[in-house]
Amino acid sequence: MAGAVLAALLVGSCQTQNSADKQPSYSRLPTATEIFDLRSKCAAQGEKVMEENFIGNALAQEQTSRYSPETNRCYVKLDVHTANLNTPQENFTRDEFLFDGQTKELLLSASWRGNQKSSVIESDSLRKFFKNPALPSYDEADAVIDKFMAEDRKP
Repeated sequence: MAGAVLAALLVGSCQTQNSADKQPSYSRLPTATEIFDLRSKCAAQGEKVMEENFIGNALAQEQTSRYSPETNRCYVKLDVHTANLNTPQENFTRDEFLFDGQTKELLLSASWRGNQKSSVIESDSLRKFFKNPALPSYDEADAVIDKFMAEDRKP
C-alpha cells in the first residue's frame, strides 16, 4: 500500500513538473529590478551607438534609449543635426535613426535636408507601420520612431 502511495506521488510530481516544463520561459514578465537593470544596460548600449557614430564639428548628436519589456528589446534613437540651430532652414539638416540597441542593427531612418524630407525602412518588421512601405514618408517615419521611444507611463 505504501508503495502505491509513493508511486502515485511520484507520478503526480512528474505530471506537475512536465506541465511547468511546457510553459515557455518568455511568458514570465521581468521583475521591476530586472527591468531597471535592462534599462540601464540599454542606456549604455545607446551611448555606444552614439560613440561609434563619427560626425564633423558642424553637426551635433544626441541619443535616447528605451528598453521595452513587451518586446524584450532595447531601442536607440540617434538624432544628428546641424550644430548651429540658427542655421537657415534651407541649409539645416537632421537625421533620425532607430537602432536595435542589442544588435546595433539600423531599423529605420528619417532625413531632413533643407526643404527635402525622406525616410528609409531598413527592417522588414517595421513595414506594417506605414501606409505605403515602398514610399515611406518622413512624417510617418518620425512618428514610428517616436512610438518606439515612447515610455508606457501608467499612473
